[in-house]
Amino acid sequence: MENYYDLAKATEFERLFGNLAVRQNPTPRRNSYFVLRWAFSLVSPQGEVAEIGQALHAHMNARIQVVDTRP
Repeated sequence: MENYYDLAKATEFERLFGNLAVRQNPTPRRNSYFVLRWAFSLVSPQGEVAEIGQALHAHMNARIQVVDTRP
């Protein structure tokens, strides 16, 4: 799903999907979204619901602010 919808993977569409039917019959929304990946296992599940929510919120904000340095 990420490779199909991610705008950043548009130039790789042919290589990623080769001779698959999805490559031969793409939908209009292929490679048209910014995709964010989340690793929720990094969020501590300790504490009350409000504390967990706060940890989740902090984690998501920190990940959004990270600059992607992949080539």
